[in-house]
Amino acid sequence: LTAAAAISLVFAISATAAFAQTGVKGKVRNQRGDGVANATITARKDGKDIRSTTADRKGDFVLTGLPAGTYNIVFDAQGFQLSVLY
Repeated sequence: LTAAAAISLVFAISATAAFAQTGVKGKVRNQRGDGVANATITARKDGKDIRSTTADRKGDFVLTGLPAGTYNIVFDAQGFQLSVLY
């Protein structure tokens, strides 16, 4: 994995008790700290993709409507190695 091909993540978890749904929001960044535009962010549970979203031009994203649970978050962007937050 080269420095130019690494994706890092700043994220936050939020929950809405009324709907028992959770969400993930954050920013996909490269090793220099620049936002990665158009990265695909996918919540995966038990090996199945549950919900996906795309980062904006600054690398910011919001992934909402996830049922409560534990997820792996998968990040994919052109020119970068696929990355998973377990």
